[in-house]
Amino acid sequence: MSENKEQEVIDIKDDTLEETNAENDFNLDNNNENECQTTKSNGSEKGFTVFGYKMSQIKWGNVVFLTVMHILAAYGYYHCIVVDIKALTVTFIYIISCASGLGILVGSHRLWAHRSFKARWPLKVILMILQTMTVNGSIFSYVRDHRTHHKWSDSVADPKNSTRGFFFAHMGWWLVKKDPKVIQFGKKLSYDDLWNDPIVRFQHRFYTPLAIIFCFILPTLTPLLWSEDLLTAFVSCVGIRAVVVLHHMWTVNSIAHIFGYRIYDKDLRPTENKLVVYMSMGEGSHNYHHAFPYDYTTSYYKWYESYNLATVFIVISSLLGLAYDMKKPTNETIKQYVEKKGDIIEVNLIHKKHILIRLIIGLWDWIMGSIVTSWPIWTIMLIKIALGKQFFFFEWNDIIFAKYFCS
Repeated sequence: MSENKEQEVIDIKDDTLEETNAENDFNLDNNNENECQTTKSNGSEKGFTVFGYKMSQIKWGNVVFLTVMHILAAYGYYHCIVVDIKALTVTFIYIISCASGLGILVGSHRLWAHRSFKARWPLKVILMILQTMTVNGSIFSYVRDHRTHHKWSDSVADPKNSTRGFFFAHMGWWLVKKDPKVIQFGKKLSYDDLWNDPIVRFQHRFYTPLAIIFCFILPTLTPLLWSEDLLTAFVSCVGIRAVVVLHHMWTVNSIAHIFGYRIYDKDLRPTENKLVVYMSMGEGSHNYHHAFPYDYTTSYYKWYESYNLATVFIVISSLLGLAYDMKKPTNETIKQYVEKKGDIIEVNLIHKKHILIRLIIGLWDWIMGSIVTSWPIWTIMLIKIALGKQFFFFEWNDIIFAKYFCS
């Protein structure tokens, strides 16, 4: 792992929030087409509004899609309570939920958005597939918005601007068209590294059919290998899984920008929040991340000190030769930064505990993280037990390929 004292450099044309002529700027993402200002209409304007937004400002396609997905998830939760569901299906849901979440955390976030490490093409392909499973937009779209978010965080040019309220930062920004400033300033950043990556280009061009295959079709059909009911497979492996993963990831934009403490940089709005660490599998040390966005771990803690499944994935990938050149600021760099911007006394109190205490805290953190991450599974289990129902069951002969061995 390489030590890197320099902060990540994102190529830009201008840093300031001032008016510029963007008429000749390129438009690489079809999601930006015909987007207009999303600031609320004032009361003097004529026409029907929804929560202060004009009808033309709302992205109705996203509204319908997310509404249907949430209805599907709610029904899926009820369905899994009242019908039998196989243990292999539950295990499969947990695995693909964590895996698809890593597609965002490791892939579109740490690898492509921040370039905090490098990956060989097999790992890139895996991460692209896992990221597609989340239906969180293409890698290019995600990185474009995320780099803009970091460069002008919590300002009018931030697509996830938390000063516009918790709901907007969490998911509302998906439902309304971008403020012109977001588009204008997003075009100031360089995305040449993305457009020169054939894997990113391929996914962006064929995103819709890829999402249908990897988010909807394959997760639904796979449980049929162990004779799961088709409807149960669909509502659990698609409905519940996709919606829960999205909300867990979105907490980084909402909860971690509003609630928590700021010890690394008191001038930054992002916070340190343990709940977000657990829900996002390691992304809740957000004050630190905005101070050191190039750190491949997104945290000052070692992987064994704090629940950070994404970091463990990168470390294992590096041991397999698939990831390399992981960037990490030195302790001296962090100390000098915190002395100027944060609370060095508080940081020292947290991070200079005896190694045994840190290991015990880390073990507890991993236990809590695993519990919080899997809340849909164990809550369904508890409700089933309370209702006197069999919660999960396993029959070896249900596995299609096992029938040939048992016959």
